Amino acid sequence: MTTQFTAGPWVCEPTDSEGPDYGVSIIAVDLGEDGLPLFSPTRGLVGAALPWPTEIDSGDMSRVEANANLMASAPALLEALEEAKGLADMAVMSDDMDGTESEDQGALVRLRAKIDAAIALARTGAAS
Repeated sequence: MTTQFTAGPWVCEPTDSEGPDYGVSIIAVDLGEDGLPLFSPTRGLVGAALPWPTEIDSGDMSRVEANANLMASAPALLEALEEAKGLADMAVMSDDMDGTESEDQGALVRLRAKIDAAIALARTGAAS
């Protein structure tokens, strides 16, 4: 079963606190006419990146922020993967239709399998 996720874009919003309460919220937003995020009551929190105790002790939150950035990019990455899959499908079909096998066809087939697995993981939470 595929469940629809909260549509992007998602942005990162660090908490105001430091220490053990520090974290980065991942928030779904709408974009204004200027392309800047608008926080809306119809959108909201989709996730959070939280620190390990060792990060709290050291004060280094770079991993927390990097994880939050990766999570916030998920809708855009999924969209790009789905587009890339379509292009890879067309390229493989093109090679199949003209009766010749290009050197790149094997690489495209392997890439397509990786793309399919990543999309399945994003859509269902399970590797294909």
